Amino acid sequence: MFTDVVSIIQYKISVWGAEKTDRSISDEVCQSKNADNNAGKFIKSLLGGKCDELKAIQNYAQMARLALKRITLPYQNGLMVPNAQLINVIDQIQAIRRQFNILVDEFVEVYPDIIQRAKERNSELFDERLCPHDVRSKFAFTFHVEPLPDSNMFDRSLGLDTLKEQIKLDLENQMKQVFKNAENELINRLEGRAKVLYERLSDFDSKRQLDNRLFKTSLKLVDECLRLNVTNNSEVIRIADTITQVCTKDGEFYRSNPLDRNAAITLIGSLLGVTQPVVEVDNELEAALGRI
Repeated sequence: MFTDVVSIIQYKISVWGAEKTDRSISDEVCQSKNADNNAGKFIKSLLGGKCDELKAIQNYAQMARLALKRITLPYQNGLMVPNAQLINVIDQIQAIRRQFNILVDEFVEVYPDIIQRAKERNSELFDERLCPHDVRSKFAFTFHVEPLPDSNMFDRSLGLDTLKEQIKLDLENQMKQVFKNAENELINRLEGRAKVLYERLSDFDSKRQLDNRLFKTSLKLVDECLRLNVTNNSEVIRIADTITQVCTKDGEFYRSNPLDRNAAITLIGSLLGVTQPVVEVDNELEAALGRI
């Protein structure tokens, strides 16, 4: 059962937006433009303007969500993780949370100064009463681990056989779809990277040279996807193997070896369903190589 090899992580990242819709100003603007009062709305900053410390937290929270999605698989409102990777993923989440809390603590420390600066601007839009006294409570980063639902759990909790069997069947079908979605997610991630490789390798005319980081990050993505491939999906493995075959060489190699570069383009192209090479190797070079 796949329920024995994966777990679910539920997490929540909360960040104070420090914004509020001001209905009175919205109405004032709409009326001055002879528009309906619902034609627009005015959202004001509760801190009287731009706040770099708060923006840093907001940006980090967005980055954290993307990082968690990259190392896990989607599951309803949570994240699905192979049990073999669970400790490693938890360690990464805790490291991300520690940095999040550091940024929040730095903001809380300067919060009184931010409020004071907003007062000194003497803006009619600033209202200190709207700013929370316990601003730390407006931020949170929590997570917990729970098992994937198992249809056998109903053997212990339900007495009506017909109802029990129907619920078990529904849950089993739901779990099949969950893992199907997980496989599609991994395929999409790998195909997306294959498209990037194909475009970059095919772009001989660009002044931007092939960056070795492209191949290193591609291999890292392959490793992550294979670790998440708990169903051992053959298509995931096939695409991963093709990308690995191309990325064992780096940008410098492909810049110096146009024949190998063209072969890599053809290989990735076949993976993506592109049957005709888009790059031709210099005829003189090709002829010279053929005589060796």
